[in-house]
Amino acid sequence: MSSAQTEFSSLTENKIRALSVLVAFAAEFRLLMAFIFRLVHLFKEIAMKTINILVFAFLMIFAVSCDQITGDVQEIPNIDTSSNNVVRKVLLEDFTGYTCGNCPAAHDVIKQLEKTYGELFIPVAVHAGSFAEPYPEHPYDFRTPEGNAYDEFFGNSKAGLPNGMINRKKFSNSYITRHTKWASLVSAELQNQPSLSIKLNVSYNQTTRKIDVSTNLHYLKNSSSQDYLVLLIVEDSIIQYQKDYRLGENQNILDYVHNHILRGSINSAWGERISSNEITSGNKFNFNHSFVIPQSKDWKPSNIHIVAYVYSKSLDYEVLQAESTKLIK
Repeated sequence: MSSAQTEFSSLTENKIRALSVLVAFAAEFRLLMAFIFRLVHLFKEIAMKTINILVFAFLMIFAVSCDQITGDVQEIPNIDTSSNNVVRKVLLEDFTGYTCGNCPAAHDVIKQLEKTYGELFIPVAVHAGSFAEPYPEHPYDFRTPEGNAYDEFFGNSKAGLPNGMINRKKFSNSYITRHTKWASLVSAELQNQPSLSIKLNVSYNQTTRKIDVSTNLHYLKNSSSQDYLVLLIVEDSIIQYQKDYRLGENQNILDYVHNHILRGSINSAWGERISSNEITSGNKFNFNHSFVIPQSKDWKPSNIHIVAYVYSKSLDYEVLQAESTKLIK
């Protein structure tokens, strides 16, 4: 073999050897990259599982620390209710009907609000519209001329029941609010400073069925000559029929307990004007009224409350303050 051939053979062997080394390196590199990719994927899985565990733990802690309450739950405001302090109270007019199967859900929200706010929260149940019309099988009539007047003026039953009004204040340009919003709106209203105080003194003669009411108003802010006082008669614990869709086949409840039922007004649906002049802070007014419960009425005086509220026509019928007291204490 010539020297040229020997050199060529040597070069070829070197190239083959180098090529083999490169191939081996490439194989090792590919294995290394596969290992790194698997390692990264494994870390990613561990991280995701850790995050899921942390999220689950947080949700469990949150669930354990919160009570399940019907409606839009709000923190209880810190309000001084001592006798020397005038506090804002909130009137809720609940428009309902005994054949309204969705209305008991709203009644449950009211019960929760009563537990939460006590005497600061004053509900009145107004039976009006087609869901309140009596039927031969259920002839009891919860409707009142006053409730019909409110329903016609504000349009509650036409908007679909259940719904209500909180201090007759407009929210999103509407008086009418759904029961799922009542808790947050009531809480917000309670934070406002009162415009006046209302004090009620009532007496009842069981023989004559006569109710006497003395109402004292003390204004804490200036107001208009368009303020009106309304006195309502409201009754609790009326056992009558009610439909509740949540109960399915058992939705027809014959012994449902109806509370806060509007029975009528002592001084008409829209009340009476408080002053023909502009009202200034410090002004005081006193009103005395009498009302005899008709013999035809099955009302139980022991379950009756007198509800008073002051509203302003100059503020689109917004209720400035409300008060309630039992007829027989």
